[in-house]
Amino acid sequence: MCGIVGIISKNKISKGDVEAMNNSIIHRGPDSSGFYFEDNIGLAMRRLKIIDLSGGDQPIRNEDGKIMVFFNGEIYNYRELRKELIRKNHKFKSKSDTEVLIHGYEEWGITGLFDKIEGMFAFSIYDKEKNKMYIARDRFGEKPLYYFKNKNSFYFASELKALIKFEDIPKKVDPNSLFHYLAIHHVPGENTIFERIHRLRAGFFLEINTKNLEMNNIQYWKLEERKIFDSFGDALKKTRELVEKAVRERMMADVPVGAFLSGGIDSSIMVGLMARHNFNLKTFSIGFEKSEFDESEFSREVAEHFKTDHHHFVFSDADALENLPEVIKYMDEPIGDQALLPVLLLSKEASKYVKVVLGGEGADEIFAGYDYYRSYVNKRSLRSILNILRKKPEEFIDEKKCETSSGFPLISNMKDRLNLIDKSCHENINIKLREDKLAINKWMAKIKDSLKKAQFTDIYSWLIDDLLIKYDRMAMAASLEGRAPYLDSELAEYVFNLPTNYKWCRNQSKYILREAFNDILPSKILTRKKHGFNLPMSDWLRGNLKKELLMSSNLNQPDLINNEHYKRLIENHLSKKEDRGRLLYSILVYRLWFKNIM
Repeated sequence: MCGIVGIISKNKISKGDVEAMNNSIIHRGPDSSGFYFEDNIGLAMRRLKIIDLSGGDQPIRNEDGKIMVFFNGEIYNYRELRKELIRKNHKFKSKSDTEVLIHGYEEWGITGLFDKIEGMFAFSIYDKEKNKMYIARDRFGEKPLYYFKNKNSFYFASELKALIKFEDIPKKVDPNSLFHYLAIHHVPGENTIFERIHRLRAGFFLEINTKNLEMNNIQYWKLEERKIFDSFGDALKKTRELVEKAVRERMMADVPVGAFLSGGIDSSIMVGLMARHNFNLKTFSIGFEKSEFDESEFSREVAEHFKTDHHHFVFSDADALENLPEVIKYMDEPIGDQALLPVLLLSKEASKYVKVVLGGEGADEIFAGYDYYRSYVNKRSLRSILNILRKKPEEFIDEKKCETSSGFPLISNMKDRLNLIDKSCHENINIKLREDKLAINKWMAKIKDSLKKAQFTDIYSWLIDDLLIKYDRMAMAASLEGRAPYLDSELAEYVFNLPTNYKWCRNQSKYILREAFNDILPSKILTRKKHGFNLPMSDWLRGNLKKELLMSSNLNQPDLINNEHYKRLIENHLSKKEDRGRLLYSILVYRLWFKNIM
């Protein structure tokens, strides 16, 4: 686990620039660093040692030294691939999973490599003989990768902070990105909050000619609809086998491994399976002072049931105030997801005991766990289903319902967004969050099932562009590696394509997951409804965070926010005329981020 950076230029590069980029992400890998330089190429990485602690430093090269890799992540099936490559006469110098990438690239080529590896990753492979650089991101985007290109240079990095250090990379807010941020509290798709700086999409790789900087953006994987004819009994057995395998593989490490435990069904099953292999499993949970937001009784019950070494922490509005500046520091672009605050504290506490944690990210999207998916299952909601199927390709947001096409709730309506953004920007704003811009429409054109359409939309927006960014940044801020077993690609492909009534049945979400593991969970956990990770943010903004909120409305900065409308929203919220907590927190984060980074 680490972070990677690089520059490819038509001109001579500065080693100091590459070193500065690498130092900016030291939190991602405080254990060691690695560099490679040519006149026009500079590559570097920071390493958090998880596998092969004594070896595995990067770059790792092939036998003749003409191909090298810088790698961030884990390849979970590297042992099997290593054995296969050794049988094909490849010579390994380390026990690291990173080295499998180099020999796999030699043996199978770049596209063949992706067919073989299972993991979370962002990496660069440099082939000197072919004058090619490949940078790639894993199937679900668990590991981040950003890039910027102009006529003379190409930059890439695991975090935006490594890119915006340079004068030739403009730090200019994109009005379209801000407009969409104010709808869904994150910037969707390949765009970032900055003009001309992009995310590499999940399941894509870039091929760059290191001489002329010509670039190809190539998709190597996406979820696709296919028919599964397994009986429910067979599907139950296979689902259990795949979940068990995914959890077991993600416990692979040469350092202590723990788990985030919420007390929900996803993390509880995961912890139960982990406890079979780790008799002193450390689990970590966080709760809140207000009982309606607190799940600690459930996490404690699961911990007691599986006899884990459990650590529970209570998060208050004082903690929110204390952690907010640190969240802003580590989030290179604004994300108004309130859960960033407690997840940072939880990660910092967990990192005192372990270097790796497993979490339940992805289970709700893959197993269809959100309550709003009910409308795609309930016969009484046939009209809702028909409306989804009739949606025009460009419609991602339904303003009348104030939600995305999957049912994900927005934080503001169109009127608020247009009032909040300075009028000078309006002519540059595309007011529709277009699915074709996100590529969602094109990718799911062949998907016919309405529930799968909704799941697909949430996977390629909410999950990848918010939840996984949150999980990565807050864990990495504490030099902690976070893993997500429910995003194993074989498991995800299989469960995503199961019939709707396998995932929703008897008015229960994630039905097949509950049934597959009904023998290991306490009945209270097995039957409880999804709670969600909610915070009393509306109250906090009237309490300890009120001073920060009011201060943010008086900032004199060119951040494109119409301050008069922002102040009106604050006044209405503080007087309790309306509850605008979600929107106000998102604007607060954005304004503090702008002040901090600009």
